Amino acid sequence: MTLKRNYEALGRAVYESRKQGIDSTEEIDDIIILINEKYDELDEVNEQLSKMSNKTFCTRCGEPNQKLQVSAASAEKNWCTKYLRMILM
Repeated sequence: MTLKRNYEALGRAVYESRKQGIDSTEEIDDIIILINEKYDELDEVNEQLSKMSNKTFCTRCGEPNQKLQVSAASAEKNWCTKYLRMILM
């Protein structure tokens, strides 16, 4: 299942739970696990792409950017310059 479909399933599960007044916590938790697994897969792919090029990917927005050494915190998080400008201003 794609990330988009997982989010759609999550939305349906929450909606139906609220609409019918039932506890769907287990189903919702299962879908959240699937979403987190997809993000982990994306992180692995981005890491591989980063190693193959001189680019890294912003952990906030996913945008590719040149490898920069701005600070220890931003380098660890691989934030893009667009995001760094936003938080520094």
